[in-house]
Parts: sequence; structure tokens; C-alpha cells
Amino acid sequence: MISRVSQAIREAGGSIIDFRLFSNLMLFISAEVGVNGIATLREKLISCGLSLDTRNKFPEEPAPEVPPQESVPFHLVVTFIHDEPDLRIAVPAIPG
Repeated sequence: MISRVSQAIREAGGSIIDFRLFSNLMLFISAEVGVNGIATLREKLISCGLSLDTRNKFPEEPAPEVPPQESVPFHLVVTFIHDEPDLRIAVPAIPG
């Protein structure tokens, strides 16, 4: 799913600024996409298997006052639904 979401953002003309992976439970992505790519991004995310929940504020169309060359920042939180146990990652001790 991580590669599908990343590919959907790129195909919509967007770019990932930062991401955080929380074990194998959740992925947080901070990205941006051009105003003209918002509808494409929404379609690509749905086609890659994501279910956008009702709490999101994903616009169908850009606001008319936003210039078409403008980039829009956004955050995407992907929650992984599976029956696997939590992924335990060992954190090395910091000397000193």
C-alpha cells in the first residue's frame, strides 16, 4: 500500500515532503500537489484501494480563488487494517 499511495501522489503531479511510519499500524504523509492535480489525486488514491473516510476534507474541485499554478499542501494518514501483530522495532541505546 505504501508504494501504491506514493505512486498515486507522483502520478497526480504531487511530491512527498515528509513521512512517518508508525510500526505496521499507520503511515503519515505530508505532501503537496498542484491545484490542477487535486481531482486526479483523489481518483488515484481511491483506485489504489484506499477508503477515504467521511472526516476528510478532500475537495472535489479546487477553490476558484486559488491560482492553477499554486501547490496545495496536504496530510494523509493511512491506517493499515490487518491481523498481524505489531511490528516491534529495536531502538539502539544512545551512548553517554
